[in-house]
Order: sequence, then structure tokens, then C-alpha cells
Amino acid sequence: MRILVYGAGGLGSLLAARLFESGQEVSLLARGQRLVNLHQNGLVLEDLITHLRRTYAVRVVDTLAPGDIYDWVIIVMGKQHLSEILPTLAVNQNVRNYLFMGNNVAGGAALAEAVGRERVLLGFFMAVGKIAGPVAYAANQIDGEISPSVIGELDGTVSPRLIEIAAVFENAHLPVQFCSDIQAWLKCHAALIVPLGGAYFLADRSLLRMARTRDVQIILVRAVREALQVLRFYKIPIMPSSLKLFLWLPEPLALLLIERALQNPNLAYALIHAEGVRSEINQLGREFCLLARGAGMLAPHFDRLLLATTPQSRPLPEGSRKLPVDWRSVYALIGALAAMAGLAYGISILRSRRLD
Repeated sequence: MRILVYGAGGLGSLLAARLFESGQEVSLLARGQRLVNLHQNGLVLEDLITHLRRTYAVRVVDTLAPGDIYDWVIIVMGKQHLSEILPTLAVNQNVRNYLFMGNNVAGGAALAEAVGRERVLLGFFMAVGKIAGPVAYAANQIDGEISPSVIGELDGTVSPRLIEIAAVFENAHLPVQFCSDIQAWLKCHAALIVPLGGAYFLADRSLLRMARTRDVQIILVRAVREALQVLRFYKIPIMPSSLKLFLWLPEPLALLLIERALQNPNLAYALIHAEGVRSEINQLGREFCLLARGAGMLAPHFDRLLLATTPQSRPLPEGSRKLPVDWRSVYALIGALAAMAGLAYGISILRSRRLD
């Protein structure tokens, strides 16, 4: 099977290497200095976790020409660059499948309009990575486990071509999951990673500083809650369901979850990826703000973290604790539990009197 991986960043390089190892006929599209480095050194890939470095003789190209023939073109690049390449994809009528594996809040409508709905699939490649000089540093296996990538048709069906590309991934030891609403999944993913990325930059790109700065954590919790409320307005299902915790969990308890998550060393690998995708996080955040405005909703904390993704933004002082924690939901919960306990006690008294 002839496959073109469109985008030679950390994730695209990892995907190309894994497909190449599995015996697929793979080409990797690169531009600029990245193209020069690949021609001079080959595809040099170092695992972020094990630090094992290998070089792969993957075929490298600098364009997708109108007459090129591929069974699959897998686009692995930042959302902010997609509009630039759509005309190139549209001109080529030989490619029968374009799999866009990346963040996307706006959905597949613009992609389908540009290249044809029948050629578009969406997905997300579960990996982290970055480029430093001629080396791609990437990982998709943390603590011995590989998180499945997610793929889906725009209409949610499990089509023959979806099964076909899943088999290709599985053969390359890249597990995948089918998603019946991939556009909703991508919006939910952005509802979490945009605030998380913004909080990282608000803490001056330091996980330790995030853990020590309560105001950053409060803004993060409230921003995720605002984003999920926007999705609820549009009746978009929240995926995974664990994200719903941010909608009903009292803020003090949500902060405890955040504090615990920040102690997880695996989070550092995800934030390494954030270093190289700052402009993409900003793009996704602006797309999300369009949804909020369409719903007539305010999202001040989400906006604050979106601002933090801009180069001119200044981080919060380490240890900042100016924002008060919102305890109202805790008091309401205690009141509700007390009322339930009182009701149960009253019912038990009535029952005992009837028995007497």
C-alpha cells in the first residue's frame, strides 16, 4: 500500500517510521530545513522515554504533485497550517483517502468542501513529539502502554476503508479505536488541551511552577468548565465521560484532581509537545471562542488562558494565590446531603410510630 505522511514534525516522523518498519511503502513530505536535514541524515528518531535512537531510510518528498498516486495520504500537522495545503490536496484527484490526524475544533466541513466529503476521514494520533535540529524526538508508549489513536468517518459509520487503515495501523503496532462521532471527540479534546496548554504558558512553561501556583490551577479548572458548558449548549456529547467531572464537581475537589494530575510525571511528556505547538493551541482556542460567541456565552477564564498562548503574554508570578476558591457548590452539596439525611430520619420516625 502506498502511503504519504504529510508533515514531518515529531508526530509525522514517528508515524512514518512505524509504518516503514511494518513494511508499508511510505513517503514523508517535508519542507525547508527539515527537508534538508532528512536528505542529509535520513529520518533520525529518538524515543523520548527510552532515548533509543534509530535512523530510517524513509523516502522523502517535498510536494504532493497533481499526478501523484497514493492509496492514503495521512496529514499530521498543526491545524493552523491546514488551510494552506487544502488547494494542493484538492488538485490531486488520484488520492482516494485523506486522513487528517490532528486537532480540529471547526470540524470537517471545510475539509470536505475542499477535497470532497467522500475522501475525508478524521482522527487523532496519540503521541507526543518535537523536532530539534536533525532529530525527531517522539513517543507513543508511556509506562509500557500505547494509547490508541482515534479515527472515524464524518458520518460515524464503520466503513471498509476505516477497517482498512485500522489494519495498517495495527500491523505497525499502533492501536486504534473507531469513533462514532469523531468531530465531537476532537472538540472535547480541544476543550481540555487548550486550557492545559494555556495554563502551561501562564506558568512560564514549568510543570513545577503550575503545581506551586494555585491561581493557575483555578483558572485552568474554570476554563475547562466554561469550554464544556459551550459544548453542552450545542448538545455535543462529552467524551470521554470522565470529563463531565469538571461540570458538576465542586471547585475545591476539582482543584484536588488537578493537583494530583500535576504530580504525574507522564504529564511532562505531553507538555514537551506543547512547546512546539503554541501557535496551534492558539488557533484551536480562537476556533473555540467562535463557538462560545455563537452560543452567546462568556468564557473569561478560557479567554485568559488563550491570551497566555500569545508570545507577548506574561506569566503569573510563581505561587500566586489572589483568586478565592469557590466554595459555594460545596456548601450547596452539604446542605443537600443534610436535607436528605433529615428527610430519611423523618421517614424512619414515621415508620417507627406506625409500627407502635
